[in-house]
Amino acid sequence: MKKSGASALFKSQMNISIIGYLTELRLYRAQSALANSDEKIVNIALDAGFGSMSQFYEIFHRATGLTPQKWRDAQ
Repeated sequence: MKKSGASALFKSQMNISIIGYLTELRLYRAQSALANSDEKIVNIALDAGFGSMSQFYEIFHRATGLTPQKWRDAQ
């Protein structure tokens, strides 16, 4: 199966792209760590698989409407 075929099959079954799915998993992992530890946010972002802090903040804010620190403080 071609790469594009696998991506299309995944999206048709899951109703989300592979990249979108992986991003959701990374966000879930980061939110769990933010809520359950005092680990530095930079370490949480990198451990969750985000390539940079700017990428993490942008995606986190888009998904939650909050910065990671404000989201953590609200927990």
